[in-house]
This record gives sequence, C-alpha cells and structure tokens, in this order.
Amino acid sequence: MTEDRVIVEALALHDKAGEYLLSQHPLARARAKAAVLDALRLLTDVEAVREDAEELIRELEPLDPRALTVTELDRYRWRLHRIIEKAVERLFASRNMRNSVAVIDVDGWHDPKLESAMEEFFAMKRKMESAGLVEFDDVNRTAYLVGKTLFLRIGSARDHISRIERSAGGYKIRYYDSDENVNAVLARILEALGGRVTVRDGGVEAEVPGDALVPAVRALALMTSEDFRQRAVGNTLAIADAYITATVTGDVDALTEAYTDALARRYESYARRVARGEDVDIPIEATSVSAMLHAVATTKMLSRPERDAGLRIAKLAVAQQVLSKANCYSEERCENALRTLRNKVAEYAVALIEQERDAKTKAQLYSMAWDAGDDAVREKILDKVMEALESETDAEQLAATLACCPASSYLHMLDSLTEERIKELYDMLGREYRMFSKYMYDSEYMELLLALEDRVKTKKKRTATI
Repeated sequence: MTEDRVIVEALALHDKAGEYLLSQHPLARARAKAAVLDALRLLTDVEAVREDAEELIRELEPLDPRALTVTELDRYRWRLHRIIEKAVERLFASRNMRNSVAVIDVDGWHDPKLESAMEEFFAMKRKMESAGLVEFDDVNRTAYLVGKTLFLRIGSARDHISRIERSAGGYKIRYYDSDENVNAVLARILEALGGRVTVRDGGVEAEVPGDALVPAVRALALMTSEDFRQRAVGNTLAIADAYITATVTGDVDALTEAYTDALARRYESYARRVARGEDVDIPIEATSVSAMLHAVATTKMLSRPERDAGLRIAKLAVAQQVLSKANCYSEERCENALRTLRNKVAEYAVALIEQERDAKTKAQLYSMAWDAGDDAVREKILDKVMEALESETDAEQLAATLACCPASSYLHMLDSLTEERIKELYDMLGREYRMFSKYMYDSEYMELLLALEDRVKTKKKRTATI
C-alpha cells in the first residue's frame, strides 16, 4: 500500500473511531479502540511517523476498553490524529502546498472546489485575526485535502477538528467540539445556509448544498476562538445574525461591531452589580487580541449616556479592572485601543468630578482621572488643584482634591498664593491631620506641610527684618 493510501485509510479509521464513540452501542469503546489500533498499525508503514505510531500502540494495546472512559479513548483518537497530521506535513507538504493545505490526490484526483473553498477559509481566518477575534494560541492555518475530503483544525484545543466531504447532495460537514453553546451557534449558521443539521454530543453534523460550500467553510473559520467569545459575553447566539452575514459576505466588520456591542452590554451588567455593592471580578483573557476587543467594548460602555450617578461610578470601576488586567504584549493595535480607553476613563472621571460633592467619591474620581489621563487631562486636574489651594475652606474637600496626585506636581503653585492663604493652609493641615491622613499618604502630607511651613517661616523672617 502506498503511503498516500495509508494516510487515506488511517483517516477513515480515525473517523470511524469517532463515530463509535458518539454511538450508544454496548461495544462502542471496544470498536473505537480497535479502529485506532488498526490505523496506528497502518501508519507504522510510514517512515516519518513509525516511531510515534509504535509508541502509541504499545501504550494502548494492553488496555481493557471496558476500563476506559469515552473521554480517555477519545484522547487516544486525538493523538492518532496528531500523528496523521505529522505524516501529512512530512510527506506531502513539500509536494504540493497551497495556502498551508497539503493536497493529496486519491487515484490521481482531488476535489478542486474544496481546494478553492480553502482559500476563503484562510482569507476569513486572516480577517478575524486582524479584527482581534482570534486568540493568540488559535492562530494557525493547517489543513489537508485528501481526494474528496477536507480535514482542518479550527483552533488549538483538542477535538477542534472538522471534516468536509463531497456527497451526492452537496457537501457533508462534521464539526467536533464538546462546547454546546459553540455547536448551537454553528448549527444556526448552517441552517441559515440551507443545510440539514444535526447537533450531537461532541459536535455538529450537516449536509449543505453545493452552492453553500464557501459560506459553510467561512462558518467553520468563524468557530476559531468561539469558546473565548462565548466566555466573554455569555452566549453569542444572540448575535447569530451577524455571524450569518459574515459567512455570506466574507466580511467580519459587522460581526466585530456586534460582538463588542454585546461585550459592552455585558460590562454594563457588571457595573450594575458593582453599583449594588457586589464584589465583581471581571474575567479577562491575557492575550493581545482579546485585550484589544475588551478595550474597545469598555470604551463603548463609557460612551453610552447614564443618568444614575452611582452607576456611572461603577462603570469607571469596571473600566479600571479592564485596564489593570488587559495585556497587549506590545501589540500596536491593542496598545492603541487601550490608550483610547485610558483617555475615555480620564475624561469620564473629570466630567463626573464637576457634579460630585461627596469627598470620598471625588477623591476616587480624581485618582482615576490622574492615573488614566494623558498630559492634557492632568493639566486640567492641576487647574482644579490650583483652585482648591486658592479658595477651598473645607478640609475634607481640599484633602480629596490634593490626594489625586503627587505633592511634587503642585508645590510650585504655593508661590502664587497670598501670605494669608499660605498661613490659612498651614493651620488647616496642622489642625486637621486626621482628616488629611484619610486621603493622603503621610509622605505627601508631610511634604506639603513642610513646604507651607517653610513659606510661613520665610514670611516671619521677612517681617522681623522689617
């Protein structure tokens, strides 16, 4: 048997094992184990993977299938698939690579429509990556076309393997995934494309018309990192129409817009919980792509008008969590999105300061604005500090304002104050230490007090000399 034929037969056995595991037959596990072993024995004839196949045979062969769970057997089937992938890459990648697709002719033929459809698959993947819809670990473009059957790995997780095969009625699709919500979204898309769809444990089966092949392939591409998007917004089934549009048009702009809108609404729900006094820990992925979309969605949340003052403060608290958790790893687009969010947070906080009289809340807002703002925002805050130094008579309001920034940033302003105001501030700080210590670090408090004391002494010396 030629090595080409070995791989074709091994793939068929791999799929047969998967069908056994999905069935409820009493002998399902025994048959699945036998199919995996048969495939591995075939692969021992392929020099590039002989050692890998023999090692897995030695591990699996002595095991009693009755003592193995379906999940454990499925793990062996997955390892078989990885060996097949390795064989394909080693043997055929150098022969005929098109967009990272290893094309294997069976009896001198492969389906040209499937090969053309793969160009759309990779194009969609690139658009998704550019838009920030794909997790870093899921960025891959590996697939192989074997005669009339196309195999592709959607993401990086186990079982994210799909198969598209030419059939009498068009094309049969088998998508493997254990996530029910992801399967529901794909099923909705394929049904909209005219497919006959069945959702089963562990995946989706469908048959689509021949003219729906390209949109269906795009739909499979859209499942890349779909689990990450599900975790972020709860369920993307609510925006399934945007997914369907993307599969038909090949454009992901509307999907990105719909996704970040949904994520913004999710953040608003977090903010409402914060406003009710709940402790909310927002789950944020650490990769650059998700960080970018989290930043975009949070900026949207802050851009929406809100009348309730408590909820406005809560939105800022949510935004601060995003800024503290998101990590762009120096990715430029992501850094730009976070920069936009930081400026939005600062502007939002400054606007709320104007309407706020509660000293504790005002101190919090000043701190948020200072930490997130650029030089222009900080200049606005320092103008507020100057106003407070010149005229604020309430010790708590003054402390709340001064606590926003380092004393070194405003000490030079003391030189613009009258001698009477310097004395008034010096007496207030000395008299209201407990109040100022509620808002200011002791080091900042002492730095300001000593600066005022120095100016008071200078005035006394000048008066004594006269």
